[in-house]
Amino acid sequence: MKKTISLLALLLCVAMMLSLAACGGSGSSSAGSSTAADPAADAGAVTAAETVSGGEGNTLTVGTLDAADGFDPTTNSNCGLGLMLVYDTILYRDTETGDIEPMLAESWEFTDDTTLVLKIREGVTFSNGETMTPEDVLYSLWRFVYVNNQFSTGYDVIDFDNSTIDGNTLTLKLLSSYPDIVTQLANDRFACVVCKSYVESTGDDAFWDKPVGTGPYVCVENVNGSHSSYERRDDYWGDLPEAESITIRNYSELTTMMVDFDNKVLDLVLDVGETDYNIALDGGYGDDVTGKLFPTYDILAITMPEYVELFDNENVRKAVALALDTAAITNRVYGSLGTVADSSLIPGVQGYTAVGVNEYDPDAARELLAGEGYPTDASDPDAIQLLCLFPALPANEMTATIVQAQLAEIGIKVTVDTGDFATVIPRLMNNECELGLFGTGGGTYTALNIYSTVRETSTNAAARVTDETFNGYLNDASGEMNESVRVEDYENAQAALADTYRFIPIAYANAANLYHNNIDNVIGTVARGVSLRYVTFN
Repeated sequence: MKKTISLLALLLCVAMMLSLAACGGSGSSSAGSSTAADPAADAGAVTAAETVSGGEGNTLTVGTLDAADGFDPTTNSNCGLGLMLVYDTILYRDTETGDIEPMLAESWEFTDDTTLVLKIREGVTFSNGETMTPEDVLYSLWRFVYVNNQFSTGYDVIDFDNSTIDGNTLTLKLLSSYPDIVTQLANDRFACVVCKSYVESTGDDAFWDKPVGTGPYVCVENVNGSHSSYERRDDYWGDLPEAESITIRNYSELTTMMVDFDNKVLDLVLDVGETDYNIALDGGYGDDVTGKLFPTYDILAITMPEYVELFDNENVRKAVALALDTAAITNRVYGSLGTVADSSLIPGVQGYTAVGVNEYDPDAARELLAGEGYPTDASDPDAIQLLCLFPALPANEMTATIVQAQLAEIGIKVTVDTGDFATVIPRLMNNECELGLFGTGGGTYTALNIYSTVRETSTNAAARVTDETFNGYLNDASGEMNESVRVEDYENAQAALADTYRFIPIAYANAANLYHNNIDNVIGTVARGVSLRYVTFN
């Protein structure tokens, strides 16, 4: 199967863009500040004197640090808040359990390893009155491969020429076994169904503020750098949401957004910093505010590259692991928004199992190094010396500084080197980094995607692990159609990777949302991608 990986995704994996991750990552630092991608977003600032009512009647008003974006699912680079309102997805992923449920497809079944049969729901209409058909579904998937393939959706495994439609049955023929396609068909951005006839007759301009979807809302206004507004469709095929209208306001900086939230101009604010999250927990924004953490599906880890001869010695790798106080690193880098990692996979991903938090024992680490003949004093001229190289990002720098101090305690001298992407990336690709920082970049929901930069086929040499046992389990899982067997393979892969001491999980990053208690049921896969259609009013 051809794997399409965008340059952005590669850079995220190599450079560990912890604080600048796309949808899954946190857009705010631990200090509580953030900047939207669009500098014109200052226009999004509103004051309590304006007529935006925080939840009066059935009106929902939301603040986000994301810039406004269009409604083409193949090009939308933000978190798709609007996409999830105007479009429905083929399947639906329960954000609490991770279970896949029906949406536009009533049922699905693999009749063999490369044939997925979808029964498409009848009686569903687009907002322009046209009836949705299986052809619209197939066309929507086709666009991710042949119109814009910047996202790694996995849809390039679909054999579009041999996929068929019979009545309301869509049969997807696959070029190879790919069980994760079911998860992708529930992705809140990559599984949106567009109206084929409308897209082909209007062109790209209609994707800015006149999208046509089967979802419960229509976009009535999309103002760049300011806001987008939505009205509920009373002819929606499914259960009607409670909010009759929704306004999403785009802010360029956190302070103004939080002032509006404090003044109850906004019902809900997305992806706030740790400072504001803690203020809210202490009642600083009033006693009617609820704070909720969401996973970013990002993992912070330290890697020991196979191209570094020193790390051929398992006792040296184990010593490095024992010297890392993962709880201290997590607390310093993420504070109350972080969770100490207990696996190389992320909770919520199919197959995740708790392997155990990395053991911290610097005395045992020094004993291992001494037993291998290495000094345990970092000032010794014969001490182990390593270069930690990465692009200049605050979370990276903070992590590297702590790791530098912890490894010095066992006699390993780490030199921290950083710079801009243009300077650092070629050096990383040239295998100059001797102690790696790893991150998925956020928004990584499947085990194979997380391990894509760790397994033997990875182009990221600083993180690549060629251990036969580990890769054997991954290779078995990648094509295994039996879910229970696939989950067991992933569980075994996590244990096998832990045994190599090549990849040391440090922390899981979380992000925080705050909302006034006039609303409830704030759910979503990630903080910046809340499913606003499910918000209820108290």
